[in-house]
Amino acid sequence: MANNQWRGALWAISLATVLVACESPADPVASPRASKKPAASPKASGTPKASVSASPRPSPSGSPAPSTKPTGSPTPTPAPTGSAFTISATPTPQATPAGPVVLTGAATTVVGPTSQYPDAAPENVKIAVPGGLAIDPAGKVYVADQQNHRIRVVDEALGTVRTYAGGGDATSAAGSADGPIASARFRLPVDVARARSGVLYVADGGNAAIRAIDAAGKAVSTVVADSSTSAETPKTGPLRRMVLDPATDTLYVAGASALFKVEPLRAPVKITKLADAIADGLALDPRGGLVFVNREAHTVRRLDLLAAGAVPTLVAGSGARGKADGPGAAASFDSPEGVAVDRDGVVYVADTGNNLLRRIALTGVVDTLASTLVEPLAIAIGPTGFLYVSEGSGAVRLVK
Repeated sequence: MANNQWRGALWAISLATVLVACESPADPVASPRASKKPAASPKASGTPKASVSASPRPSPSGSPAPSTKPTGSPTPTPAPTGSAFTISATPTPQATPAGPVVLTGAATTVVGPTSQYPDAAPENVKIAVPGGLAIDPAGKVYVADQQNHRIRVVDEALGTVRTYAGGGDATSAAGSADGPIASARFRLPVDVARARSGVLYVADGGNAAIRAIDAAGKAVSTVVADSSTSAETPKTGPLRRMVLDPATDTLYVAGASALFKVEPLRAPVKITKLADAIADGLALDPRGGLVFVNREAHTVRRLDLLAAGAVPTLVAGSGARGKADGPGAAASFDSPEGVAVDRDGVVYVADTGNNLLRRIALTGVVDTLASTLVEPLAIAIGPTGFLYVSEGSGAVRLVK
């Protein structure tokens, strides 16, 4: 589709979208979880550089005392020239959004025997269980396309969605091969994180590895590989989510039942266990904290990275399924899987089971920001301060 046609289609979609109110919605019906977390298949052989291995997943922990410390996002910059979206000003953290706009996912037909969706105009592309998101300074959106075993990039200025790395034909889509971008392979990538240098880190869930795509987008290498033989390095186990501190190029990783700090620029790569916790989405806050959600415990918690020996404390959530707004532990969520924190410390939660986007103010009070989503899975904050949300429906949405 030509650029002008794509923009016209996207404008039509945005006009047809029900705009979001900041008040609580009236009982949306949660869609069934067709594939909450794809099962990791055995990893192909490869030479490990650092060690990770599986560990059992424990039951959710209790609810410590509330904390109101949350996360930051990049300083807003003007919208890219030729943007198909009407971005007139950067919203404040408490601003009412204009509504979610579909970036990808209008198509419903599965193409190919392995559900591999082709590269095309955004309205004709559907991601197969999208994972984490990363946004570059130009507003390009990188998506972990889990069941297509590839990384996609949505370029709204050009009106395209293309494969950035991974994939292949129906018989060789998944794998663990490093090397040139065209031949490198992933297996169920669950998250992505972009460094200021342009390097894109990939949490390669099915391979229990952290991979890196170089800044030129030409080659893939393995930073941390799955291994059960090394005794020198803590083992993260199956990777669930990942977030990057751009100031230090430090990765914070959610393993099977613990949180880890990974320093990929050190030789050898250093992995430090931070705390026992189950995390399904991670974000860094501007006060030196790691904020995370636990879908089984229906809570949002925070780990103080500046305090030695710190344990996670409760930010919000009663621990029971629900969708009540209100202060801290009086609020409730249903199976949250994604979280982001803006530069002021306001927390945004993908309340997956409720099909809602929630917000936790600096006061600790939870409210409902958007109610027209379908199984929101991950959240990222773009350079203009707006929110990007991936959905279990296969769509990626922009929430203004």
